[in-house]
Amino acid sequence: MNVKDGNSVRRAVAAVTAISLATLSHLVGCGVVPTDGGGTDDAAIERITANFATSLHGTREGKRTFYEGTTEEPGFFQLTGIEYDTLPCADCHAANFADGTPVDAATYEPGCADCHADPANPTADVPEAVCLACHSRVGAEKSLAAAGVAHMTDVHRDAGMVCMDCHKETQMHGDGNTYTSVQDPNLPRPACDDCHRDGGTAPEPATNVTEHLIHMANIDCAACHSQSVVSCDSCHFETEVEEHVKRFYGPPPRHGFVYLVNGADGKVTTASSQSLTYSDKAFITIAPFYAHTISGDGRHCDDCHASEKTNEYFDTGTIRATEFVDGVLQGPSGLIPIPDDWKSSLLYDYARYLPEDLSATDPPFIAENWEKLEPVEELRQMLFATPLSQQQMESLRQER
Repeated sequence: MNVKDGNSVRRAVAAVTAISLATLSHLVGCGVVPTDGGGTDDAAIERITANFATSLHGTREGKRTFYEGTTEEPGFFQLTGIEYDTLPCADCHAANFADGTPVDAATYEPGCADCHADPANPTADVPEAVCLACHSRVGAEKSLAAAGVAHMTDVHRDAGMVCMDCHKETQMHGDGNTYTSVQDPNLPRPACDDCHRDGGTAPEPATNVTEHLIHMANIDCAACHSQSVVSCDSCHFETEVEEHVKRFYGPPPRHGFVYLVNGADGKVTTASSQSLTYSDKAFITIAPFYAHTISGDGRHCDDCHASEKTNEYFDTGTIRATEFVDGVLQGPSGLIPIPDDWKSSLLYDYARYLPEDLSATDPPFIAENWEKLEPVEELRQMLFATPLSQQQMESLRQER
């Protein structure tokens, strides 16, 4: 269904009015149906229709924000010179609509059929597989946990929770405002204390835990309770441009590491990275990242204070994040604080894709097809976050 076809969208959402009161109660609880006023009258239907057009699911604006960057933090465009509107990024889509029908890339536009198998009769029970068809990093987290990778487990997933238990209607359909990214600090998003609070549906944080008493005012829950973030490395942009295929180094995703930055709210939080190459140029961005790898047990003091990476920084003035060793690009690993001079002190290696035939299938990953890239130009970007201050780094330097 074309999101620009207002009548089609209206008919799809209007079908909600025919749902029984019992089913409607379930939908409202899942956050799929608008809850203001408790109804699905014409005004609510019009609101959902209009909101989706400006939602991130509708605009895909986050990719543009990352690619074009800002005045203070220029994006990858500065290295490529290729206009965003000529790239396939904005038209990114799953292979199939929710009903299994293959997507025609030439005519695709975001719409109800992306998530609802029957757009004329939308329901709350959107299968998790539909979400993961686009949100592949979350799917990778889940797959790694199922494969026995200990630091990819998640207490919420283990409890049987699924996407819509936390991600509600305003995130799915929008709230009428436009946002630049999923990391936009003004975007409504789930928060731990939505549930973990006095009177909430989950236990509130224990008041007798020393780490809570010391850190809850200035450190986000995820900074201690996320076991690992994920990333992919050295994405080969020529393949994206010429073949509309993503090609990156290694079996994805990178895992077993966490970056620490200051989030937009001023609290220390988790972040991840994304690196790309184009010709002989390299680019890397760092931004906040919430991983679905939550542990009920938080980090220990020495995981952060006087940690290996912190000591490396104060001993050498640098932190090695990735490194080409014996023909293999390794890292990142461990907990990595991002210092205020990170654009020079954080050390990265990048990989170059060698074959000229960009249409060859890859994956499967073939290590021999990649070599170390010595970039003639490198650009680094940090969005929706700031590095740790020198005072914060000095605090981490101290043993606890």
